[in-house]
Amino acid sequence: AVGAGNWLVSAALQKQLRREISVVWAGTPLRRALDGLSQTQRVAVLIDRRVDPDQKVDLKLDDDPLVAAMHDVARSRDLGVSIVNAVAYFGPPRVTGKIRTIAALRTEEVRRLPPAVTRKFLLPGRIAWDDFATPGELLQRLADENRLTLQGLDRVPHDLWAGADLPPLPLVERLTLIAIQFDLTFEVSPDGQTMRLVPMPDEVALVRSYPGGSNPQATAKNYAEHLPGTKVKVAGRQVHVKGLLEDHERITT
Repeated sequence: AVGAGNWLVSAALQKQLRREISVVWAGTPLRRALDGLSQTQRVAVLIDRRVDPDQKVDLKLDDDPLVAAMHDVARSRDLGVSIVNAVAYFGPPRVTGKIRTIAALRTEEVRRLPPAVTRKFLLPGRIAWDDFATPGELLQRLADENRLTLQGLDRVPHDLWAGADLPPLPLVERLTLIAIQFDLTFEVSPDGQTMRLVPMPDEVALVRSYPGGSNPQATAKNYAEHLPGTKVKVAGRQVHVKGLLEDHERITT
């Protein structure tokens, strides 16, 4: 079986996501379909706790890029999928649409903390668990391993999870992938010693500034037209954009 040491990451993962695949599923349970895809393509997959893993997938894909195939599987079951670093996370669309932005917001916040704290939260580390692990135990373990006091664990109800073995991820992303399955995120104290689980906000957005060029108003209009979910305003020669991480990536790539 593919494990943490064999998952594709970084440039190799991006190349694999563009690779075309063909596959047929006929009444295949979702978890079995995604496990098969994960193992053959060496891409880590995590299914949200709220998703029925036994629901059946009926789908035929012919020479589809792997990332498109994942979206096809998700849509066929009214789900969403988001590539969080090196993990394909399948879950409710309202959550998959926010998860990367939430991780980016937490990353921005810890970058403003003392350097030792920043390193702790951004250093990649492995995370794996066996069948019947409880998410409360996983969150407490992450806190203990990183010498953090964890508050708000009472917000996490008892649950039993299927096993997983994920590629090394920054602590911010490991925490996010677990907490978001309960509509939670986390706050870190200014000294970096305490972490508190808090409800995920209804609206999440990153605010970033871009050069307006010779005509900032025209640049802003162009962004607003091509990124309909964003809020755009001009300040001097700069254009400020408030939107999801994916919106900002469309500007910079």
